[in-house]
Amino acid sequence: MPAGNYAYDCEKGRPAEERTFEEAVLTAKESEGDIPLDPASLNPLLITRVL
Repeated sequence: MPAGNYAYDCEKGRPAEERTFEEAVLTAKESEGDIPLDPASLNPLLITRVL
């Protein structure tokens, strides 16, 4: 059974924009971000902060 992999790009005060998993991974790589796994769901997480 195939499963979808999606991400959301959220900025404060704006609606979230849907991204593909590939786009999220490329963004993390370009920003040298870490992609940890959520231990309960085993979903990858990428959380960034806007300064």
